[in-house]
Formats: sequence, C-alpha cells, structure tokens
Amino acid sequence: MSYSLRDDLTYCQVDGRLVFLDVESDRYFQLSRALEHVFTAHVGGDETTDVSDLIALNVLTEHPGAPNAMQPCAMTPAARSIMESSLHPLEARAIAILEVLALVYATKLQLKTHRLKPILLGLQATRNSRTSDTILQRGDLDEERYRQAAAAFSSARRYVPAQTHCLLDSISLLRFLARRALRATLVFGVIPDPFSAHCWLQAGELVLNDTVGNVNAHSPIRIV
Repeated sequence: MSYSLRDDLTYCQVDGRLVFLDVESDRYFQLSRALEHVFTAHVGGDETTDVSDLIALNVLTEHPGAPNAMQPCAMTPAARSIMESSLHPLEARAIAILEVLALVYATKLQLKTHRLKPILLGLQATRNSRTSDTILQRGDLDEERYRQAAAAFSSARRYVPAQTHCLLDSISLLRFLARRALRATLVFGVIPDPFSAHCWLQAGELVLNDTVGNVNAHSPIRIV
C-alpha cells in the first residue's frame, strides 16, 4: 500500500521541525516529535514504519499504486524585487483606482465568507484561463510589463480605504495581473520561532510585492 499527503496538506522543514498548512481547515500545525520522526522515516523510504497514527490524524491517505509524493514544498529563491527597483512611482489613474478598489473589496469579502481552499481553486482557474505558464517555465519574463503593472496596482491601492494585508493584497494583485495576461505565483511561507505566516507573489525569481530579504526569511510552505 502506498501513502500520500492528503491533497489539502503541504509542508516545509525549517530549523529541524516540520510545519504543515491545511487549506481545507485554514490552519497551520505541527506534529509531535515522535510523529515527526515517523513521518520523516516514511518519506525517506522506510516502508516498515507504522504510519497508522498519521492516517488516523488524516495527515496521510491511502493511494493504492500511487507514487509516494510527499516531498516538502519548494520554490525558486527570490533574487530581485520590484519594490527594491529604481522604478519611479506612477500617478494613479481613476480607472485603475476603481479597478483596484473593486478587486480589493471583492477579495476581502471572499476571505471573510469562504475558506481558503475554494478561494485558491478559483484563483488558479481564473489565472489559468487568462495566462500561460510557458514564460515562467522558460524564465523569459518581460520584467518591464510586470514592473509597470505592479506599480499601477501599488499607486491605485493607496487610494483604497482598506487596511493592507499580505493575503488580501497578494490575491488582489494576482487577479490584477491576470487581467493583463501576466502570470504570477502565490507563495505562502513561514518563520518558526516565533511563528509567523506570510504570503507574496513571485514571477520566477522576481518578487512582485515584497522585498527579497523578507521573502527569503520565510520558508515556502505552499505555492499556488
């Protein structure tokens, strides 16, 4: 019998501990050290490990004949940031302000009324219908288009009377970019001690709404 992580779970290893993100129940969690040892041994290929407790906790699920896809989350390290570039701020246009206001408030309502899983599924569907991942796979980005679009969003966002928040603004920006056929990846990351969760957007090595230092201080736990 083969076992895999439950579909809604991803994890990362940081400072010798495992941290899990469950988008079905909107929570981060850790296993006991004993169960971490069991999990790590199983991921390492020890088929004699008793994983019954991990199954009971709904961390692992049975997949007869399926590959044991249980590796930790991995993301291309950030190398450059739009926020740290020398691009001059754009003057916000009224039409952009209205668009960003609508995106931010629609996203804010969604985050209040829905769990994370359906939001992320809808986000993927919207992005995939408007963009292609071919350019990101080739690493052949038109960085100037990303810079101009991100600057337009940032300039307009200042006029939206809603408190900034990494998830709210990352989702809103991703949708803003998708409307312009610009594909981005939403990255969730954590710092273990003291625990802190964060998210941001990347296009390849280019960070779109954060600094390189802050992004690289977090260990990626889920990419969308």
